[in-house]
Amino acid sequence: MLKNIFLISTLGFLFLGMQGPKKIEAKVSAEELKLYNMIMAYRKTKNLPSIPLSKSLTYVAQTHCKDVDENKPDQKDCNAHSWSKKGTWTACCYTPDHKASQ
Repeated sequence: MLKNIFLISTLGFLFLGMQGPKKIEAKVSAEELKLYNMIMAYRKTKNLPSIPLSKSLTYVAQTHCKDVDENKPDQKDCNAHSWSKKGTWTACCYTPDHKASQ
């Protein structure tokens, strides 16, 4: 269940259509592809264009999901948009109301 919540919350990263560096290797799982296709089907019912998947943003979304699952930066005053201090990224703590990023 937790994995599905993170998948849905970060899916926006998956289809912003930007081309990333060719070194990035991001593979979309069958579950992620199913969710992407469901969202594209919904968009079609609203006469919205399809949005292509982005390798670089897929990689970021998957990395973020893994960070939240393994390192739990969403504890105490931080929400699930936060990043831990246990990676090559800049750690940040987003408050639930998004008024502060620490």
